[in-house]
Amino acid sequence: MAKCEVISVDNFIKDIDARSKDFKNIAGASLYKGAAILADELRKNIEALPERPRSGKKGEMLKGATKDQKAALLSHMGITKMMQKDGSYDLKIGFQGYDDDITPKYPQGHPVSMIARAIESGTSFLQKTPFISATKKNAKGPAEEAMKKEIETQWQTEK
Repeated sequence: MAKCEVISVDNFIKDIDARSKDFKNIAGASLYKGAAILADELRKNIEALPERPRSGKKGEMLKGATKDQKAALLSHMGITKMMQKDGSYDLKIGFQGYDDDITPKYPQGHPVSMIARAIESGTSFLQKTPFISATKKNAKGPAEEAMKKEIETQWQTEK
């Protein structure tokens, strides 16, 4: 037999209104929960990159990252603060700063985001080794699940 539960529209609107005041905190908690899972997977993928020598023979295609590049990727990876724009909440996981390899062309060191992009996409002398896209592929499902659970947990504690 079917069951029908009638809720007061006024109570429903009051409930939604009360929860919407804390929506930013709920969204933030959820986003950071998912970002933590993605960041952990990205760390694992950086550590799993094949180590290569600093340079190879002329015409040889190299693959992976040097030991120093892997260390720079790990130490310069981070999660941004949550940003709100046009009703959307975002945060980013990425690389910021420079490595310690100072050259005449790069007096501050190589930008770590450039190193990540070169490893991910490849160059004329470096085979692509997609570690960022592998992170997205492998961690998307678990991150989404963790975010859903966090929203449900936060929602239940708000009642």
